[in-house]
Amino acid sequence: MKWMSAMEDNVDILILTASFGVGHLSASLGIKEHISKINPSISIEVVDVFQRTMPRFSKIMYEGYDILVKRNQKLYNYFYL
Repeated sequence: MKWMSAMEDNVDILILTASFGVGHLSASLGIKEHISKINPSISIEVVDVFQRTMPRFSKIMYEGYDILVKRNQKLYNYFYL
């Protein structure tokens, strides 16, 4: 895949994440850290799938998400709770 070409060739585990808030990224990094403690020789890469596949659109998408969460919590909660 074209979007994967920039990654290391020897990645054993690829963790796909998204930057909607910090929860997804924090969870992904926690998984990476846990696996690395078990076996430090495993090559792990955490990739924001939207930034990698749609770099221009992802910026707009993440900015829209931040605005929604910060300025209209009721609408956000309506869809996600």
